[in-house]
Amino acid sequence: MVFEDYHLHEQIRVILIRHWVDLTQVEYGVTNGVVYVTGSLRHHSLCHGNGNGNGNSRSNGQTPVSLETTLEGQFRGVHGVRDVVFRLDPLSSAHDPRRTP
Repeated sequence: MVFEDYHLHEQIRVILIRHWVDLTQVEYGVTNGVVYVTGSLRHHSLCHGNGNGNGNSRSNGQTPVSLETTLEGQFRGVHGVRDVVFRLDPLSSAHDPRRTP
């Protein structure tokens, strides 16, 4: 299972990068096919471009809750992922009605 988890870990990284998630603010791992994400879902500062229109418009303006929902769907779409567990900082998910205080 270790090799499969390693492969899934790399696919999760690609998804996070594709959505301009700041990897310095989030930690992620895969154990037995379960994806664990902790920290804070924030867009990388380069996401908004440098004035030349090269920013990723799909991710711009996305709230942490909608980003979490999007990422969860993407993660679950990866063959071999059994479950996804988010343990995000309170500021990252303060407006998520699924979370209890």
